[in-house]
Amino acid sequence: MQIYTTRFGTRDIEPDAVLFFAAGMIGFEDCQHWVLLPDAENPAVGWLQCLSRPDLALAVVSPRGFVPHYRVRVSRRQLEAI
Repeated sequence: MQIYTTRFGTRDIEPDAVLFFAAGMIGFEDCQHWVLLPDAENPAVGWLQCLSRPDLALAVVSPRGFVPHYRVRVSRRQLEAI
């Protein structure tokens, strides 16, 4: 499927790459569908691109890039929301 973004232009993504947040995200409750895109210039950065708002992309990083043994514990109940 193709998406249009303000920052990255038109991109092809696989439908199963879409992340669904039923309640949206804090401050963006109306934005439920997102996709993670790589940054072509900086491999340490990714972009969480909103599919309903082409102008909205949030920079993300892997904590393991800064704290090698980083682990987070998430319960099944907490995962149900995402």
